[in-house]
Amino acid sequence: MRRSNSLVALLAVTFTGLGMGSVLAAEEVFFRWQAASRSVQISDIEAYAVSGETSDQLQSYFDMVRHPDGLNALRPILVQDMQVDFIAFEKFLRSEAGECMLNHMGNLLKPSPRSTAGKISLRAALVNATAPDGHFSLLEILSAYPTNQLHLDVDQIARENNHDRTIHDDLAEFWDQGGLPQDQMRQLEAQFASEDISTDLPPLDFTEIDYDVLADVTLRICEKLNRSVTDTAMQ
Repeated sequence: MRRSNSLVALLAVTFTGLGMGSVLAAEEVFFRWQAASRSVQISDIEAYAVSGETSDQLQSYFDMVRHPDGLNALRPILVQDMQVDFIAFEKFLRSEAGECMLNHMGNLLKPSPRSTAGKISLRAALVNATAPDGHFSLLEILSAYPTNQLHLDVDQIARENNHDRTIHDDLAEFWDQGGLPQDQMRQLEAQFASEDISTDLPPLDFTEIDYDVLADVTLRICEKLNRSVTDTAMQ
């Protein structure tokens, strides 16, 4: 299994949840990247996803990237429609494994660098984007985040990705046994890598996910990530 497949799978099954209606919506995303904080307006991301046009601010970030194929694939990734069984996934997120996953992701994605409300905010964003039928896209989740700002710690994600390589083995197990639409995901990956990029692709169907496998894999990953945090704090 290629790492890109595992990442798409992890994102797709994570982005749903419980929550509440929100009168606020995210307007700006801050990225902590290479020890510096950079930001981009959500409206700029939306305009790029819909039309392919980039603001000066967004283009300045794209200019830093040396892989134009990856940028070509960004638009369909933002708007790709996905579907989960909302009721089943809600039950999963109320489980020990679901709580652990949301706790961890809420530390990486939160309203401000020092906020302790990452988990609650993520729940609200996900339910607002997916209710009532389980359909969602990554762009809809960004737009539904219930605070004006959203802070993503890219540096921490990179550190965790490189810390324990066995996490990739856990994700590979989920890929093999978790009921993912593998053929569909492979076709989309090939589409993303081609020059003929389309933003009108069929939905990814995650309604057949095996939640027992997901729970087992999630708990193992959480245990490793928590151990990593403890080891780092003791150094």
